Amino acid sequence: ALEEYNKAHEIDPSNPEYYRKVGELFLKTGKYQDAIEQFNKAIEMRPGATVYYIEKGTALNNLNKYEEALKELDKAISLNSKNSQAYLQKSISLKNLGNFNDALSAINLAIQYLPKYTGMEGFLAYDYEIKASILMALGNFNDALSILDEADKISPVNKKSYNTRRIMRANLLNLTGKYPEALDEFTSLLKIDSNNAFFHYGKAIALENLGKYELAKIEIENAVQLNPTNELFNAAKKRINSKSL
Repeated sequence: ALEEYNKAHEIDPSNPEYYRKVGELFLKTGKYQDAIEQFNKAIEMRPGATVYYIEKGTALNNLNKYEEALKELDKAISLNSKNSQAYLQKSISLKNLGNFNDALSAINLAIQYLPKYTGMEGFLAYDYEIKASILMALGNFNDALSILDEADKISPVNKKSYNTRRIMRANLLNLTGKYPEALDEFTSLLKIDSNNAFFHYGKAIALENLGKYELAKIEIENAVQLNPTNELFNAAKKRINSKSL
């Protein structure tokens, strides 16, 4: 793809889309600083293009430069106040800065302005995942779980693998007191990845709250063996062991 873009650039060196396309290649391959340099060149040539600021903001988010990302995303929104992607990336910046209420407002706007046509289901489901993570950070666990259920209706997850949504949902089942469901979900996740310490921990918590202390003891021991320095795991081990006496 880069070779094709270079040929196009030779034909029309004044076209900022060349820098955008190269920047997107860098973005996809994790070369975020290189991507930013390309987006800067595109912006210099066409400062009124909303998408260049969004993509620069996305790269900055991936570098954990959230304050800088916000500046770029606010520029994008000033150019187009109904751009869903700008609000999505802004919500990610705000969430990581701890501004959860503002992040929630931003993701709601992202959902509101997302085009409603066939083929956008995956994008809407992802927006719901981000909203659920923000609600989770706010302690609104039941609302977060409801939003994830909506995401599953729109774009179901592959039960043969795991992703952020499945893991978040499993944790929320514990946090909302749905321990039998949490136990089933963590058991399913462990069949996919038996060496994931957090899956063993989540299963241990479900078993503990179901009063199955001996089984919980086995799972928390597995978690600690996989990650011996984790304070959360060690505290849970101490608590569960005291209950199994």
